[in-house]
Amino acid sequence: MTLTRRTLLAGTPLLLAGCVTRQTAPVADLRPPVDPAFVAMYAALPGEPFPVPAVDLTGIDPRFLRQEVDYATAEPPGTVVVDPGARFAYLVREKGRAIRYGVGVGREEAFNFRGPATIARKAEWPRWTPTPAMIQREPQRYGPFAGGLPGGTGNPLGPRALYLYRDGQDTL
Repeated sequence: MTLTRRTLLAGTPLLLAGCVTRQTAPVADLRPPVDPAFVAMYAALPGEPFPVPAVDLTGIDPRFLRQEVDYATAEPPGTVVVDPGARFAYLVREKGRAIRYGVGVGREEAFNFRGPATIARKAEWPRWTPTPAMIQREPQRYGPFAGGLPGGTGNPLGPRALYLYRDGQDTL
C-alpha cells in the first residue's frame, strides 16, 4: 500500500486522536449523591461535651440511615422494638408507621436476648464496662477496661445509650 496525499489527509485525524489523553472521572464522583436531608440529619454536633464530627455517609448503606417506614405491629406508639439480627431499632408511631434506626449490636449478648424489656435508664456520654463474659473471652482486649471506660469519643456506646431492664435487673 502506497501512502498518498489523500490517505494521509484522511488518516491524520485518526492518528492525532490516538495522541489525545482523556481524563477519567474519579471513582468518588461516580457514587450517587447523598440526600441533603440525611447530610443535615448526620451533621456535626459541636455543642456536645465531646464534639461529634459529621458522619461520612458515603460509606454507609442507606437502609441503615434514620427514616420513617411502614411498620405493622401490635405494640403501642412509643414502644421501641429492636431486631438485632437485622440491626434495626424501630420507634413505633401511630397508623402503622415507625422511625427505623440502624443500630450496632454486641455479639452473643444481644443475639441471645429475647422477649420484652423496659428502657429503665437513658444516659448521655455513658460509661462503658465490658461484661465478665467479654473479659473472659478476650482478656487482652477487654481486660484493661474491666473497671469501665468513661464517656467520650473512644467509648463504644457513643454519645447516648438506652439500658434495658427486665424484672428490675439490667439485661446488660
